[in-house]
Amino acid sequence: MSEAEPRPPRFPTTRLWLVRAGDLEDTSFLPDFSGHSDPGLSELGRRQAEGIGRELVSLPGPTITALYASPLAAARATADMLTAALALPGFETIPALTTVMPETLPPGQAGLDSFAMIQEYAWSTVEVLKELHPPDVSIVLVSHELPVRALICKALSIPLEDAERFQVEAGSLSAIEFRGPRTILSLLNDLCYIGDMR
Repeated sequence: MSEAEPRPPRFPTTRLWLVRAGDLEDTSFLPDFSGHSDPGLSELGRRQAEGIGRELVSLPGPTITALYASPLAAARATADMLTAALALPGFETIPALTTVMPETLPPGQAGLDSFAMIQEYAWSTVEVLKELHPPDVSIVLVSHELPVRALICKALSIPLEDAERFQVEAGSLSAIEFRGPRTILSLLNDLCYIGDMR
């Protein structure tokens, strides 16, 4: 009988859940000089947050131990509802997870430079959180379209010019996993909870 092949080593896994805040109560606003206004969640957005909470509770994987959110109103409202669903003691806001509206980015290279800055701030935050938390846990980040797209591009090592080649819809759930030296996109634009909303 031949000897069994040795199993590959198991690396500790840190899972980063990326929640794009849901539908906004007012999408007709004109952005202010800083590139964003601050609308809260619509009724649909609140239902989306409830659905994401149920899905996060039911999904397997490392235990969710912390939740961080953009300081903008829609993200904070989503984080409040997720914190309750996950029975977490609270959440922290991180300015680096905030955003501007995509349509306010200037055209051409100037827009890409602004997008790259959003990516740099968001990914630096991820690196800090990885060091702050022990391995084999999950962390939830509640943010917005541009930071979520930027983080996914970084995880996949693809240029920001390709950020529109995948969907990240309002109220969607994505996941990045750090397994030892590997960075893996394990979930993208998940909206499975929508079936529960009908």
